Amino acid sequence: MQDPKRSPVGKEDDRDKLEYIYNEYYDLMFRTVFSIVHEEETSADIVHEVILKLINNIDTIRLDGTFPVRNYVFLTAKHTAMDYQRKKEQSGVLDLDDPVMQTEADSEKAIPANVLTSREKYDHLVRCIRSLPELYRDVCYMKYVGELKEREIAKVLNIPEQTVGVRVFRGKQILRKKITEESEDEQ
Repeated sequence: MQDPKRSPVGKEDDRDKLEYIYNEYYDLMFRTVFSIVHEEETSADIVHEVILKLINNIDTIRLDGTFPVRNYVFLTAKHTAMDYQRKKEQSGVLDLDDPVMQTEADSEKAIPANVLTSREKYDHLVRCIRSLPELYRDVCYMKYVGELKEREIAKVLNIPEQTVGVRVFRGKQILRKKITEESEDEQ
């Protein structure tokens, strides 16, 4: 049982690490989670869960450059959001705050048109990335949603950096073709 006087992050050093990670990577965590759940309040709640997971593993995180902190934070956020989505889909619960459940008029009032358009484009890109073959899906997701560098992706997936570059290039070609075909079908 935890001592009530003791903070969840024990040593001063651990608190400094957590504060650094929070300040440095909050936007990355939020964007990653939001790209999966598409709801701001839920995304903030999930980011809180990610922070709790990071607290539980804070003693394994090193900020000396030998530990891929950005990758770890990104993957923790991604997997936590995916777990949430999976549980939500299995339970069959409808989220009335989900933008899909709102009427178009409500959405347009709540979100300015230029933000709505860019969010729709971003959501469309994320859906297209998710539909890629598995070989390209993870590298493209990490590259374009997680904004990781090819070197970082190579470390996470334990594959050569050149392989990452080839997969990103081929995945981008597939995405470009898919988006072009979809826009032609709409016209």
